[in-house]
Amino acid sequence: MSEANGTVTILPYGRAGTRERVDHLRNEATADRVGYHGDDPGEPVLVPAGSIAVFSSTVFHRSGVNTTPNYRRVYVVQYAPAPMIRPDGAQASRADPVLRGGERCGPPGKAMGLGPQ
Repeated sequence: MSEANGTVTILPYGRAGTRERVDHLRNEATADRVGYHGDDPGEPVLVPAGSIAVFSSTVFHRSGVNTTPNYRRVYVVQYAPAPMIRPDGAQASRADPVLRGGERCGPPGKAMGLGPQ
């Protein structure tokens, strides 16, 4: 990943001033949701293709514009302590348990939706 292809940039907690979830406001011009309004640009995550960047959703993060002629592919996985529920009461997305009662669920990989084991 590179700054030219718009890699993710994170703002460490110590520089962001909080570890808490912050409500984001919609930028009507770009449709982006913005939670940080300071001047610190953060740190780009510069890693080889195929790498995994893991960080809490409470870490301020953003991605930039891909100015290269190549595709930038991203696979996003989110973990939550309980299934996410929409305002209408429906489950928001797939919710495969990883732990149940402190114990790992099912065969390795299957609990994380990685297919038959």
